[in-house]
Amino acid sequence: MRNMDVNSTTIAEVFRRNGYATGLFGKWHLGQSERYGPWFRGFDETLTAEGDNQRSHFDPVLLQNRKPVPFEGYRTDVLFDEAIDFMKRHQEEPFFCYLPTYTPHAPLKVPEQYIEPYKHLDPQIAAYYGMVAQLVRTHTCYRPDCQPCYQAMHSGHRVLQRSASSFVPQVGDELLDGGLILKSFHRRKSVSLSDTEAQVLNSRNLGPKTHGWG
Repeated sequence: MRNMDVNSTTIAEVFRRNGYATGLFGKWHLGQSERYGPWFRGFDETLTAEGDNQRSHFDPVLLQNRKPVPFEGYRTDVLFDEAIDFMKRHQEEPFFCYLPTYTPHAPLKVPEQYIEPYKHLDPQIAAYYGMVAQLVRTHTCYRPDCQPCYQAMHSGHRVLQRSASSFVPQVGDELLDGGLILKSFHRRKSVSLSDTEAQVLNSRNLGPKTHGWG
């Protein structure tokens, strides 16, 4: 884990100085000591793993505002639920919600139903694809299968290509089907937000490897 220079200004600090409520729900990886933790880098509310380690994605004990709190269920589900709760509580004011998921990072563990379609593959690869599918599934809005490079891909890599491609276009019912990102947008419909809201989706760790910084 790398420590961020304490003299660096974070985007959360900029938002908070300008009257935004700020929340982090997920991976930090920029330092967990008192000096480097997200609670001192501009976030009003934080939910992350102690030491930001990757012991398990199931029934995690997370640091909620610096205090250990046990949660039930899959860690990615917990993060989305808590982030949506944060947005609901701050829907009447400007807010910045940062949600960097631990998946599809190791350990490669995911609820069994998401692994089932990839059982014919190596177990680690199957688990990785299942973790991506649990985050986001695509429908028919974007079809990369007309591209020659897509035809040459392993079937599992086609899933990754479709999933990564779906992060950028406009989000709608016809775009994402069945994953947590879709569910978060559906549940956000109950949150009253202004026309100036911006949603930024970014991804990394899109390679099925368990070593190296990438």
